[in-house]
Amino acid sequence: PIRPTNAYLMFYVNDGSGVKIDDFVAFCEENNVVLDFSQCTNAQHALGSLHTCHHGILDFSKATSMEQLFYSHQFGQPQSITTIDEFISSEVTNYHSSTFQFAINLTNITFSGVIAKNIDFSKCTKLAHDSLMSIINHLKSGVSGLTVTLGSTNLAKLTDAEKAIATEKGWTLA
Repeated sequence: PIRPTNAYLMFYVNDGSGVKIDDFVAFCEENNVVLDFSQCTNAQHALGSLHTCHHGILDFSKATSMEQLFYSHQFGQPQSITTIDEFISSEVTNYHSSTFQFAINLTNITFSGVIAKNIDFSKCTKLAHDSLMSIINHLKSGVSGLTVTLGSTNLAKLTDAEKAIATEKGWTLA
């Protein structure tokens, strides 16, 4: 297993070409590779030039730095990620406004653990309803001053009762 503690620029490619693997989960299974981020504290730009449609488990429960996690050096080329089977978060997971900014094709994401810091999905306008509910259901309860930014496109996919789940936990929806 590959268990980085610092994944800063892990798949980042300066020439803009990136690494194209349609299904990273299948690739890892076929090549007997286990990529385990559970001990990773720095994930800045970690998955940016890994152009894949499918990630399995991304355990960033110890990540205190995740700026531009899916940043693509190929300007004008959207990040191709559409599915994250499980995104593990904890009270220390520190999201940045740019963590998901370049994951504009993200449709399916399932959270586990707890989201306890500001988080922004406003650029992920293709998120499915179940993904939005996974985000809302994993927001920490009893907070104040924290915002989950979903953007108007995603907010329109939710009922008032579903939005109330977040606001009753103390979160501001934007």
